[in-house]
Amino acid sequence: MEYKDIYEKIYEYCKVKSLSASENGTNTPPRVNKIIEILDSLNIPYTHESFVKDNSKKLNIFHNIYCKGDSTLVFTAHHDITGNSEGANDNSASVINLIALKILRPEANIAFTDGEEIGGVGAKQLAKNINSIFPDTTSILNLELTGLGGKRFFLGKSRGRIQYISEFIKDMDKFKGMHPIPEVNTPFNDSVIFNRYEIDSVVINPLPPLIDNKPRESFLVTKNIVFTDGTPLDSSIITLCNGRYDTIDTISIDDMKEFVEEVLVPIFDEWQDTNQW
Repeated sequence: MEYKDIYEKIYEYCKVKSLSASENGTNTPPRVNKIIEILDSLNIPYTHESFVKDNSKKLNIFHNIYCKGDSTLVFTAHHDITGNSEGANDNSASVINLIALKILRPEANIAFTDGEEIGGVGAKQLAKNINSIFPDTTSILNLELTGLGGKRFFLGKSRGRIQYISEFIKDMDKFKGMHPIPEVNTPFNDSVIFNRYEIDSVVINPLPPLIDNKPRESFLVTKNIVFTDGTPLDSSIITLCNGRYDTIDTISIDDMKEFVEEVLVPIFDEWQDTNQW
């Protein structure tokens, strides 16, 4: 498989059905097997970690996948979805985007976590063992809903005491003034868990332009977010996840590619130049 083909994998990946992570049982979920299949086809080394949730009263095995590189920054994305959902934007696009980043920048550390939808089970497992998995880690950039928006993105408001990665991105010359507002209060995501374990982390989330200045129907109040060029952004996309509306026809391969090449790659490159040595 060539790099140009990796984004097309989103269609194939979203067709793979999985139950909620709470229903994994003793079997490896189909979507985990699909990630492994893609990594194998690209000859990307990985570690597949299977584990049981702390104090669990039933045998339900969770699955994290780690691809090690040579950096103090780790990029993460949860792979689990809610039942009966394609999970295209939440969070299948982020899975594919991280693999694309790994192709372009083999030195990048990436991790796919399980059980975000049920409280960040995989993030907790990674946080507890990060010194043995990614021993040089200083910060984590967590990807959520990266199927739309491209280079228009916001950073989640940090819920931890350490905010280095957030300030680092906001201060990058390429991104000064690019994010719509410095920080946005976001729904629960894995960065909350990482911060709880005092690991510097922030969530990054692109948003598409608001069509005709009319928000999509949603069950949450739409935040009024305006990009620096005056374009209003559709934050109601955030509320369309976790269900049957999160379908493959609501995301954009072009936006995914733009996000990887014009946001993630520059973040990684500048991080390596200023923090690696």
